[in-house]
Amino acid sequence: MNDDMPDNIEDDEEPDGLTDEALQAHMSYLNEVMDDYERFINNIGKNGITAKLMLNYRDEIQEILSFLNNYEIDLSNYWTRLVKLDQILRSRRTAAVKEIGRKNFIMEQIRKEPPKDHWWWYIDRSVPKDKPGFWDFMKKPEW
Repeated sequence: MNDDMPDNIEDDEEPDGLTDEALQAHMSYLNEVMDDYERFINNIGKNGITAKLMLNYRDEIQEILSFLNNYEIDLSNYWTRLVKLDQILRSRRTAAVKEIGRKNFIMEQIRKEPPKDHWWWYIDRSVPKDKPGFWDFMKKPEW
């Protein structure tokens, strides 16, 4: 993710008369992050240890779009694209949860305390846990 963008973007932030250049920088960053999110979505099951970044990119997109909604910018194409990518994530949630790992979801839910409307941090709850195998009673309990 880009360090050039401000870290203090808030959903309810009032427009402060950003210059066209600054708005263009936000739009450029949004395009970059959307492309990265799409790449992660299209590679669910092949992202390896970087898979959790997909959720961070989704957070970043939400933040930028919410911020840009304060300006007279047509974002409908971005929202439409995001809905399509989110549908793919929802349809492949089992593979995504397996790749990211349930413990990572739980850790991030505790650490970040994401709002409930940031559903992507909670998709692990919609995927049934694997049934224990025959020899699982021999494993150490997970605390």
